[in-house]
Amino acid sequence: MDRPLFPEYCKKQPAAVRREAFMAVSGVSAGISNNVYTQLSSGSRINTAADDAAGLSIAEKTKSQINTSDAQSENITAQQSAAKIQDGGYAGVTDNLQRMRELALKASNGMLGDDERSAIQQEIDGLKSGIDEIVKNSTYNEKGQLDGLTSQLSAIQSFDVTGDFNIEDLDKALDSVSASRSETGAQMNAYEHAQSYNRLASYNSTASLSRLSDTEYGETATRLKQQETMNTYQIMAQKRQQEEEQKKHAQLLTTAM
Repeated sequence: MDRPLFPEYCKKQPAAVRREAFMAVSGVSAGISNNVYTQLSSGSRINTAADDAAGLSIAEKTKSQINTSDAQSENITAQQSAAKIQDGGYAGVTDNLQRMRELALKASNGMLGDDERSAIQQEIDGLKSGIDEIVKNSTYNEKGQLDGLTSQLSAIQSFDVTGDFNIEDLDKALDSVSASRSETGAQMNAYEHAQSYNRLASYNSTASLSRLSDTEYGETATRLKQQETMNTYQIMAQKRQQEEEQKKHAQLLTTAM
């Protein structure tokens, strides 16, 4: 058996019952309508705890996970920037040490005189000063990234080809810088993997949050259309009620006369 339409159903009820039903439905429909409009305008299905208490709790936890992943990504980005500066500094120091080694090999030629060795030493002194500048300027956020390198290169500070010298001092310095640079390279790879993980975690969490809380516009628009239909029924019922009350009032006046 088909259910009667709302207005037809109202016609069969006493006036007091119709009035109470109309007021109850009006309050509920107004609340639903306001909620639907809020969802459509905000783009979010959950705007208050009343919309979905459990969903809101999950959404807040998911937002916290997203914020954590994003903060970790920012920290890793800073660490990557510092590591790149460190790696560039090591590369510059290595180039200077390699040049110093070439000059030392030339100076070890017994055919060179004191003047030639002095000229070579001047360039070596310039390269040592260059290393000091590289160490000094390799900073991130005002923090030195090569501070530990000074002690590793202490043996070359007094390296002088005009007197007795040992090329092995330069070889040891090169090995030490190479080892430090390898450690930095390993850290950079670890940062890259961690960054990829955090970005994926943030993406997946954001997608999950979107599925949970974003407004489904097709479904919500359908609900709004249904609500508009219900509002039409309410207006019709109200109009019918007013007409009947006017008739009763007119009948009372006629009887009184």
